[in-house]
This record gives sequence, C-alpha cells and structure tokens, in this order.
Amino acid sequence: MQFLTAEESHEMEKRIWRQLGDPDGRPASARSTVYYECGTRARAIVEAVMPFTQATLLSSATPFGDGWDKRDAEYPVWRDFYNWRNARGENERLYTMPGHVLAGDESEDLIKLLTFALTLGWDALLAARPGRNVLSLSHDDRIEFHAGFKHRSLAAKLTNVGSR
Repeated sequence: MQFLTAEESHEMEKRIWRQLGDPDGRPASARSTVYYECGTRARAIVEAVMPFTQATLLSSATPFGDGWDKRDAEYPVWRDFYNWRNARGENERLYTMPGHVLAGDESEDLIKLLTFALTLGWDALLAARPGRNVLSLSHDDRIEFHAGFKHRSLAAKLTNVGSR
C-alpha cells in the first residue's frame, strides 16, 4: 500500500475526473446513486471490481475532523483506523496523507479501508483499474457511481443488503 499527500491526492483526483472526460478535472455527473444506512457495504463494492490491479481511495473531507485527537477509548473506530494505518507504515494524520493506493493483492485491505470510510462518514473518491471504475462516497450516506463498478447490479445488491 502506498499513501499520498494531500497535494498528490488532489492531483490524482483531477486526473481521474479528466479520464472520465472533464478537461478541467471536475467531478462527473453520477450515473446512479445509492443511499445507505451507516455501516459497511465495502465487500460488495470491492467484489464489483475484482480482480483489480490498482485501487485508489482519496479522502477529501470528514464531517467532524480526521479523528487525530480522538484516538482514545471514547472513539474506538478512529483508534482502530489509525492503528490499522500505523501497522501499514503510515503514522501521519488523515488530513496530511489522505490518499491510499492499493495493489490487486490487497483486496482485504481495501475492504477494511472502505469499511472505515463508510463508518466514519468520509467524503471520498474511489477509482479502480483495470477499466474505468469511479465512485464517490459522501458523509451523508450516499454513494454515487460515475463509471464502471457494474453500477446497476451493484446498486441493486447494495439495496438488498440494507441500503435504501
């Protein structure tokens, strides 16, 4: 796994949007949208792009900060997230290193990372290769499919596992 700085993440995000056809690197319109109840739908999302060769998850914002000051027993999910990152060699806060690039053999890490993102309410962009698979997560429990991800069948699957 590789971690990206805020600047590297911003450049990667613009590059992803440009690949979807926007010359200025702005977000593309969603092809479909799913609302979910807090919790994880991560495994279904990752399975929709298996096998992938590379996946990039870029956190752009969180509704209540990046949890850097909440890594104690009162906030076990933030503590678990930072312990997970530390075990993979990253000791900086999420705002400093918001990008995550995973190889194809790191699907379980991607599932865990998406679980954190969904549970902690990140605004984030997920892109996976091969192909053009792009979706965005919103802190208001929304997943927007911009390209790929077998979006129709995945949206139906997410709906069947508790999304609305």
